[in-house]
Amino acid sequence: MEIQRCPIPLEDALATELSALWVEVFDPSYSSLPAEFSGAEEAFNRDLVFVGREGGRLAGSVHLTISRKTPSLGGLGEVATHRDFRGQGVAWTLCTAALEEFESLGGRALFLGTSNPAAERVYARLGFHRLPNSNIFARFAGGGTADEFYAEYFAPGPSGEVSVGSPAERIDMIPLIACPHPAFVLDVNVGLTSTQYVLQPYCMGLYPRYEKLALGGGNFFALRNGQGRLVGLATAAIDERVCRLDGFTHPAFEAGLPVLLKTARDWATRQSVESVIASVSGDDPVKRRAFAALDLKID
Repeated sequence: MEIQRCPIPLEDALATELSALWVEVFDPSYSSLPAEFSGAEEAFNRDLVFVGREGGRLAGSVHLTISRKTPSLGGLGEVATHRDFRGQGVAWTLCTAALEEFESLGGRALFLGTSNPAAERVYARLGFHRLPNSNIFARFAGGGTADEFYAEYFAPGPSGEVSVGSPAERIDMIPLIACPHPAFVLDVNVGLTSTQYVLQPYCMGLYPRYEKLALGGGNFFALRNGQGRLVGLATAAIDERVCRLDGFTHPAFEAGLPVLLKTARDWATRQSVESVIASVSGDDPVKRRAFAALDLKID
C-alpha cells in the first residue's frame, strides 16, 4: 500500500475524496469538512492526514493532531478504512505511520477514542491502553502507565494565567477530562461528568462540545499551570437572557479555581443578559465556595 503524508490545508481533490469516505464510515456531517482541515487552526495545532492507496484508490485514512501549546500531546481521529479494503491491515499501517511521526517529534502521550471492539484490538497491538471508565485509549512513549503520566503531568505547582478558550485546548483537554475527579459533575454546560463515576464516551469529540457552546454565543476559558499545561476549564452558556456558569480544575490545582470562575463571571457580566447564575452540583463544596465568593446565585 502506498502511504501519503498530507499536511493541512488539504488539496481540494483530496478533501472531496476524504469527505466521501468519512460520510460513509462515520456520518453525514463530514459532507462539509470541519474547519481544522482548511488550516483554520494552524496557529493552535499541527495537523497531518495519512492516506493509504491501493492501485490509486483511496483505501483509508488517519488524522494526526499535535498540540502546539503542549507538543508532547497528540490525538488520532478519522481512522477510516474503505469497505473494499477492510481486513487488510490498512488502519494498522496508517496508525503506525502516524505514531512514528508523532514520536519522532518528541510526542509523549497520544490519545484516540473508540467503542468498536475490532478497532480496539488493532489499537492494542499498537500499544494503546483503555483509560479507566472511558472509551479513550492512550499510548505513552516508553511504555509508561496512565497513573505515571498523570502523576508527572499534573504534578502540583502554581497556576498560571487564564485565557479565553480556543482550539489550543482541542487536544490538551483530553487528559484533563479523562483523569478521575472527586466531584461527580465537572461542567453541566457541556454535559461533563467525572470518569470516577460515569463512562466518558468521547475523546476527539470533547472539544466540539466547547466549540458549539462558543458558536452559540457563549464562551469558555482555560486555566494553565506554570508549565503551560491545561489544568482547568470554565464555561459561560447563554440561554435567552440568562448566562449560566460552570467549570472545574484538576484536583491538584483547586487554588486556581476562583480566578478561573471569576474570569468567566467577568465576561458574563459584560454580555447583554438579565442575570448570571452558577450551576453547581450539591456534592461539590469546593466549587460552591468559589462561586459564593463571587456573590453569584447558585442554581
